[in-house]
Amino acid sequence: MGAICPKGDVGVLPVSLDKTLVPSKDFVYSPADAKGGFKARLVLSLQKAQEDERYWERQSNEKADLFKAAERNDVKKIKELLEKQADAETAQRLLESQDEESWTPLHRAASKGHTEASVVMLRAALDPEALLTIKNTTGSSPAHLADFFRHLELALLLEPAVVGKPPWDGVPASKRQAPPSPKPPT
Repeated sequence: MGAICPKGDVGVLPVSLDKTLVPSKDFVYSPADAKGGFKARLVLSLQKAQEDERYWERQSNEKADLFKAAERNDVKKIKELLEKQADAETAQRLLESQDEESWTPLHRAASKGHTEASVVMLRAALDPEALLTIKNTTGSSPAHLADFFRHLELALLLEPAVVGKPPWDGVPASKRQAPPSPKPPT
């Protein structure tokens, strides 16, 4: 059994190949002991993980994970992240989250031509039209990016609704049928 110790090379953090790394029960640690370095963060994280079994699960960055999933067309991960949200408003806020260039996950998916990911996000949105109108720092909507990167079918899908049919229903605008016109009263 080996050991890791932030101070004094004593067996403070027992390490075993068949068990997880946890601080020993008699160890009292303060961030000042390691002056806020890596060891301090490691030990404090391990202590928090001992107290709360879901600690590591909550440490993931859902916003970054959604951006990555959208960029990779990982529909399963997108659905998983959105289903984990407490309510529809929280999911909408996650879908509307923007990176440093004001891109949303939908911008990322559209720029890569990922129709499946785009449709999943729009169907999961509380307000899909809000997602379609968010502009990045250059003033581009997801439809503009899809068009710019020559993903024309997706650009048509993301364009504003025509003839009253929402664009996220999987039917490109160019293939939609106009609804029958109402008959004039006789």
